[in-house]
Amino acid sequence: MTSIASTSVDHGLRPMAQSAAVDEPSLVCLLPGRANVKYPDGVVLPLRDLVGGSRIEFWNVAEAPRVERHQHFTLRHSDDWLFGSLELDEDGDLATATEHAYGLMQAQSHRLGFTHFVRIWNYFGAINAGEGDDERYRHFVAGRARVIAQPPAEGYAAATAIGLPSPPDQLHIHWLAAKQPGIAIENPRQVSAFEYPRDYGPVAPGFSRAMLVPGESPLLLISGTASIVGHASQHADTIAQLDEILMNLDALITAAGARAHARADLARDGLLRVYLRDPAEAGPVRAHLQRALGSNTCFMLLHGDVCRDDLRIEIEAAVGTRIAVADDGEDFAGVLVGIVDEEVAVICVVSVVECGSH
Repeated sequence: MTSIASTSVDHGLRPMAQSAAVDEPSLVCLLPGRANVKYPDGVVLPLRDLVGGSRIEFWNVAEAPRVERHQHFTLRHSDDWLFGSLELDEDGDLATATEHAYGLMQAQSHRLGFTHFVRIWNYFGAINAGEGDDERYRHFVAGRARVIAQPPAEGYAAATAIGLPSPPDQLHIHWLAAKQPGIAIENPRQVSAFEYPRDYGPVAPGFSRAMLVPGESPLLLISGTASIVGHASQHADTIAQLDEILMNLDALITAAGARAHARADLARDGLLRVYLRDPAEAGPVRAHLQRALGSNTCFMLLHGDVCRDDLRIEIEAAVGTRIAVADDGEDFAGVLVGIVDEEVAVICVVSVVECGSH
């Protein structure tokens, strides 16, 4: 059974449960693996759900979004937020396809006044294929850097890059943009990705470890986080990697809390996507995650390859806060985040998330 609690927020949002959830305006709903006739306007995540139960992720806003559909991309935007989704054929050149995609994302977002990327998700096949600098992930990083060569004033967006268990033929990108900048957060346990040494490729990856969205109830958008300390991968065992990831997530939440004068808890306030290389490990990973964070933790468990071939698992999160001090700048209109189960539909303000029956 799932329950919802909420703190006071000042952006006109309210928590919803059961059938009321789908009646509220959604910026986007994300469907793992395949389309769902119940949500014909949903965006498909090109990854298989390893938990079962057809979990669906909603990002809700205060007013119904406007939708623009184009040949290769769709834009959904409210007054304060834009969610874009894009699919491009690689045509045998991932770097060029990535450059084209990011140029398109930037131009279309700016056209509508959303000049700040806060979160980007990148999915493409065979992410680890190729040796050395010919690895496909490195080609992707190089293509992205042709468009975003230097970080914006607020820092790079939070990001995920995950390999699809499919042929290398299409690039899928989702992104969240805003009219006000977020605040980049780095992990004190890790070297910033954009400062990686030459060992990891000719171009360092252009993303921040997390992006803090300020406001009365700040929202922390954590990049795909792996078992890395400094810049080196840690552990061969998947469960040991999972424990290292949880320490990295805790360090990010602590760093963001100090910046926002707020506190949050991953288990209580987080909405997670877990990417797992080997589907056979889904059961042990799910059990260990629930032991570590509690059975009420909200998460999707998805089949995907991590950007280094020695890493077996990666976790990203959206984490809210319970107590916040107003930022010096303008407050954001809030985003409502939640998960819908096959049996119980739940949307909740991300500042307090309670999910059960995983």
